[in-house]
This record gives sequence, C-alpha cells and structure tokens, in this order.
Amino acid sequence: MASNQPQDLTEDDIDAMKPFRVLKLLEELGVNGLEDLDVDQARAVLKQKALPLRKEGEKATSPEQVAEMMADIAERYNTKRELLLQLCRNTIAYLPCLDQSEKEKLAIRFRRDDVMEIFEEVQEHLEKDDCPILVAGETSAGKSTLLNLLLGDDILPVAHMSSTSIICEVKYGVTKRALVHLSEPDTETGQHQLTLTLSENRKECTEQLARYIHLRGTQRQTEPPAKKIEIFWPLPFLKGGVTIVDSPGVGESDAMDDIIAGYIPSAFAFIYIIDSYRAGGVQQDRFGRLLMKCRDHGARSELEQFDLRKAIFVCNKWDLVPSNERQEVKEATIQALREMWEGLQESQVFTHSNKGGNFAKVLDGIYELLPESLDHKVSTQYR
Repeated sequence: MASNQPQDLTEDDIDAMKPFRVLKLLEELGVNGLEDLDVDQARAVLKQKALPLRKEGEKATSPEQVAEMMADIAERYNTKRELLLQLCRNTIAYLPCLDQSEKEKLAIRFRRDDVMEIFEEVQEHLEKDDCPILVAGETSAGKSTLLNLLLGDDILPVAHMSSTSIICEVKYGVTKRALVHLSEPDTETGQHQLTLTLSENRKECTEQLARYIHLRGTQRQTEPPAKKIEIFWPLPFLKGGVTIVDSPGVGESDAMDDIIAGYIPSAFAFIYIIDSYRAGGVQQDRFGRLLMKCRDHGARSELEQFDLRKAIFVCNKWDLVPSNERQEVKEATIQALREMWEGLQESQVFTHSNKGGNFAKVLDGIYELLPESLDHKVSTQYR
C-alpha cells in the first residue's frame, strides 16, 4: 500500500490514486486554483510537486545514520573531556605546592579567595561523561510522539513521559531497567535509590513506573515521590553516552519549571516543542518565565551559563494548521521566539507533523546542533 505522504509517492502511485485524494494532497501542499484543474492536470501538478520532495527525502538523514553520527560525536567529545580532566587533576595536585605569594596573585587574577574551588568546580563538570539532550514543551504539545521518533522505538517510558512530573533520563542499557532516585528514603529498605527490572509486558511496565512519574491535579504542586528516574533501554541512538531527557510540561507550576530550569544549563542540547495548532503557537508567558529561571541559574556560575545556540524549536502538529495559514503561523512563531531568545536563527526552527513528514530535517538539525554545543562546553571548561 502506497504512503499518503507526497515525498513517498511515485508517478504510478499518483496515477492509481482516486481523484479526491489527489485534490486533497494538492490542497495540503498549498496549491491554489484547484477548481480550474481537471483530473489529468491535477495528477500532473501533484507529480511536479512530489518530485523535489522525494529527492529531498532520499538525501535526508535516517535515524540509524544519526545514531552512528551521534556516537562518533560523543566519542570525540569524551576524548577532549578526558584530556582536560587529567589537566585539571594535575593542576589541583600542584596548587598546594605554590608559594603563598603566587596563590595571592592567582586569587587576584581569578577574583576568588580560594582558586582551588574553581578547579574543583571544573573537575566536577568534566567528570560527567554523558551528553544529555533535553526535550521540553508545554503540556499536550505532542512531545511524547516526537520522542518516539527520536528514539526510533515506541518504548513504554516515552509513551508515559507526556504526563511526567519529574525529569526522566533515557539512556543506553543492554537490559531494560530503571533507577529511581527517591525524594525520601524507602520505608522498607531505607535506601534513597530503587532499581526496577522492567517487564517486557507493556502494561506491567506501565504499572511499575506510574507511581513514580505521575502526579495528578493538586498533587502536581507538591514534591513528587522521586527526584528523577534513569531508564535504560537497548537503543542504538543512545550508544556513546547520548541521553534523551524528558521533562515536566512547561508552565504547569513553579515547582515543575524549577526542575526544568535547573537542568537546562547542564544539557548539551535543548529541543523545545511548540503546539502550532494552539492559537498563538508558542506561549510567551510560560516560556519567558522558564528562560528567566535559566538565567538565574547561569548567574551562579560561568560553567552553568545558558548557551542560546544549543537549541532547536519544533513547531509540532503542523498538519493541523490550515495550509493557507502556515507561512503566517511560522513567521509569527519565529518573531515571538526572537523576542525572548536573543540571536535566534530561522535555521533553529523546524516544522513537524505527528502524522509523518519532515522529521528527517529535525534529525539533521539535532546532528548539526550537538557538535557546536559540545565544543562550546569544552571551551567554557578550558577557560
């Protein structure tokens, strides 16, 4: 059975297609004057429109290719990180040997009474060997669907992340398991961490995780039972240290936004999902408050500065936006983002349909984003 996406259609597919479907696809592609076309003319126009889309799709990066490239990028980053870490450790070992006068000069140079604290802070950051990609968005923006595509598998944790109340880190693991970081010690064992061997049965796995990741109604204003959950899953995309991080819906509560804002500075890349079908697209009040919280975190340490270049924005549910309004909606979204996100480039904004389509462009965007973000992180630690 032929795909209904224009980029997947061959000329034979279009010739075999019913006339009403041909006209429907042309309408979705924004073609005007359909009432003046007969069936043969409509088919010819659709073939003309489908050809460049098909060629573009053939050149697009596949999830498997991105997985390989991500692993290579992460490996190169970790090589640089290890070299800097060793240099940092050597410096920490040498500092106590300095004369007091030299220590005073360093204190003046770095404007810190105890220079050792600077290197210890750098060492703490360099010892983190994962490459987290944070995915955030407003509630019901279609975040979990995009996560499914990004991970290349409709895995249970992603299916339930859309209503999560805590940070969930999805990492590579040979066996499916979860490490729950509890807010309070377990009443039975007294431990602060709980390891769950996840069932292969989807329903049973849901029940295992639900009590830790779901808070409903007024409960969402209180502290969740877990601080975060690490979910290990055997997915090629996650090899090499790449971690996909899902977060609570932006704007649900100050407590939830504090969790997200505290995580963003440590993330190597940031993907923000926008519900394009909702009137006005990006909700500036919610997103603006989140950015203010992020800047507050960055003010505490140079190593936690919020890098505005490490983000991409995905206008989701694009298929639900009327074709004759899409350009206007995209321009309005970019303008709204630029008012909050200094230096935003149009190349950082993508459109995506939950029913399929241009996800390959989003993958390309992630691939282009990560190397620059990792280089920025290394250079900040080096300085």
